[in-house]
Amino acid sequence: MSNRISWVDFAKGIGIILVVYGHVLRGIESASMGLSESFFAISDKLVYGFHMPLFFLLSGLFLSKWINKGFKKGVTEKAALLLIPYLIWSLIQGSVNIVLSSFTNQSLTWGDLIINMFMSPFGQFWFLYVLFIMFVIYYIFRKVTTQNSTLIISLILFLIAPFSDVWVLNSVFKNFFFFVVGVNLMNFNLQKVEKCVSNNLYKLSSVVLFIVINYIYLSIELTTFWENLLELPVAIIGINLIIVVSVIVSKIKPFKFIEVLGVLSMAIYLLHILAGSGTRIILNGIFNIDNVAIHIVVGTVLGIAFPVIAYKIIEKFKINKYLFGR
Repeated sequence: MSNRISWVDFAKGIGIILVVYGHVLRGIESASMGLSESFFAISDKLVYGFHMPLFFLLSGLFLSKWINKGFKKGVTEKAALLLIPYLIWSLIQGSVNIVLSSFTNQSLTWGDLIINMFMSPFGQFWFLYVLFIMFVIYYIFRKVTTQNSTLIISLILFLIAPFSDVWVLNSVFKNFFFFVVGVNLMNFNLQKVEKCVSNNLYKLSSVVLFIVINYIYLSIELTTFWENLLELPVAIIGINLIIVVSVIVSKIKPFKFIEVLGVLSMAIYLLHILAGSGTRIILNGIFNIDNVAIHIVVGTVLGIAFPVIAYKIIEKFKINKYLFGR
């Protein structure tokens, strides 16, 4: 990990913990296990307010070298990194869903699975599908317009996203701005970013802004238009706080495991639904445990631990590149 930027991996680690927690919580809520409605509403909105925009931003950080490759070489590289794992794990998770449909919250048919893999990705896999499209779009934009123009276009796309009825386009429009901001952050220089967020006044301001914006977001009744508009500062301020926290904890040795989770975030992202849903089925069906707190803690821990263990085993067979893109 010596050639990696430590706080970036910490940000990925914190982000992937939030992804697993959010999906475990949604699984428990969908299973009607008695989860407090207010606790779910607050937790769900807080986590989903910024955790996926965070990953899109981080995905754009190291794009400067890639953009200088030829279109064919660049797209082929991203297809191997994103689409091969996407197809493999969509097939695996979809097959498990079909076989265990009587135990899961959602059910698929074999026909639905094949169609969804190519037309409308299901579960957590939408991220890889949309991210690949973003790489292609960004490459084209940067060849025909300036970087600043691309940023302005991406902001316009965010603003019109709520009016898009096409699922894939809606997800691209809604998240492309954060992807482009990530590219711009790298051009600004990540060391300058680290120096900036290390300032004590900046740290305090980041916490205060996060509390204020989320209080407004969670507590005040807004029209759909204004709520959609508020999603932009909510995401930006949330991402900023994660970067601040990541810069801080990256210097604290007991938290080094979070950096490891960041390095393995792709494996965790691909496998955590299988692990989390399996945990819920086992706790309920075999041990008759329906305590929500136990399900949240155990589901989140195993949703992270199982993919890490699986990756380490698969790595020994040297097929991790095909299954996880690295």
